[in-house]
Amino acid sequence: ITRTGLPKSVVATVSAVLGISMEKMSSLLHVSHRTIQRKGDHELLNVYSTEQILEIADVISRGIEVLGTVENFTKWLHKEIRVLHHKKPIDYLDTSFGAQLIKDVLGRIEQGIY
Repeated sequence: ITRTGLPKSVVATVSAVLGISMEKMSSLLHVSHRTIQRKGDHELLNVYSTEQILEIADVISRGIEVLGTVENFTKWLHKEIRVLHHKKPIDYLDTSFGAQLIKDVLGRIEQGIY
């Protein structure tokens, strides 16, 4: 999937699940908002954007598993978290390292570790 690319329509879907604007979504993908706007819904994204969306989807899946619902996960994603130095988890989803960090925090929540 990464080499082939995901269709642009997936960007809008992920953006809606995360509760963020397309502008914020494009910044998470390190692509200009205008570039995403120009693509048709069925046009494929490049390898790097596809890989980042798959990372974000993995975080979404883990978050829903740990927190129970999409709504709970979305609320948590937009809260300032102490372990992240009072930053929001959503702001870490622009890199693979950040996505892994968020999954680690979710794992700690699941295990009841402060």
